[in-house]
Amino acid sequence: MEATSSKRPRQTKSFVRRRKPRTPSPPFRSPSPPSISPSPPSRSPTPPVDPSHCGVVCLGPIQQGKLESFLKRGHAIQKFAHVPTLKELYVYNQVETLFRNIGWHDLLRVHELSYKVPTTEFLSSVYLDHGILYFRLMKQDYEISLDQINAIVGAPTENTFGPTDPIQGYFDMTWWTRLTQLHPYVSSAAKASSLIHPVIKVAHRIIASLVAPREERSTISALELKILYAMTHPENNLIPHYGRFLCHKLIRLSTSRSGKIVCGGIVSMLAKSAHI
Repeated sequence: MEATSSKRPRQTKSFVRRRKPRTPSPPFRSPSPPSISPSPPSRSPTPPVDPSHCGVVCLGPIQQGKLESFLKRGHAIQKFAHVPTLKELYVYNQVETLFRNIGWHDLLRVHELSYKVPTTEFLSSVYLDHGILYFRLMKQDYEISLDQINAIVGAPTENTFGPTDPIQGYFDMTWWTRLTQLHPYVSSAAKASSLIHPVIKVAHRIIASLVAPREERSTISALELKILYAMTHPENNLIPHYGRFLCHKLIRLSTSRSGKIVCGGIVSMLAKSAHI
């Protein structure tokens, strides 16, 4: 997170509200980070390595075509939250409260490096089937459940909602107007610079990196708007399922044909859990 001003922003209480204490429940994080299970070995012979594929072994023409396309595209380092900068800007406590309201506060400490070839191998092979994410890394097949992804980052899995689940009483146009004093809401033209509250602006930039990794974070998607709503309404007990939101975007990235690839940090996080 790049610091853009040394002035202490005016703090308001319009949106940053703390969730009321509730009866203690077992922690969401498992005693030890879950390991990603390798898929059963394939009986088909391993294809020869194509020198133009940077050592990646493709299992068919579809993956080969996608891999070649991804290798030609630009890659950018995935950005993550930078806690020291947030503290220097005097917004860390409020941002942390928003993320804690939905159980995502551990994501503020996530930071992984990006690597081009593993990322392209991942994107060329990834698919989602009945709540299980399948992909290839380092010539090996892997699978992981969406709940396991949540366990890796310490996010809750119970009583959550996904990217396509409706929220009772929620309307993106109404919420957008409250955040910006503008209307109507059009996702392709909704500018993050229109957000009035400085803490909401910072929270959105982090969400745009961790849930919908992309280089350009100047617009606000409908899913990001929904997550901001959940963060700022703890009394409604709205908990987005991180794995479902993340994989919804990863599958879309795997079929994209343009733009820089910026999800390398997430791929590295999954690779580390698989002990690669």
